[in-house]
Amino acid sequence: MGTITEVVDGSLAGQRSPGGEIVRCIHVGLLCVQENPADRPVMSAVNVMLNSDTVSLKAPSWPAFYIRKGGGGGTEAYSGRTSPMSPNKVSITELDPR
Repeated sequence: MGTITEVVDGSLAGQRSPGGEIVRCIHVGLLCVQENPADRPVMSAVNVMLNSDTVSLKAPSWPAFYIRKGGGGGTEAYSGRTSPMSPNKVSITELDPR
């Protein structure tokens, strides 16, 4: 794991305290990338979380995509999985005009 200063742009890190708005945005972002889609908040809840300091945030579980600092090149180096990162095995196709 890292620190807030490793995640946030240096020009922003000095503007706010680590316990403030930046940490809340990172926390909400982690909730939005939960591995299980059912655990992710809906957009209306995200809006409330970002606009209210009084709403308590649940602890995020492991994110769907995690790359350990200094890790190798394949996904198996981080998660022990040898399967593709996309659980539904959907490929991206780019269309080119003739």
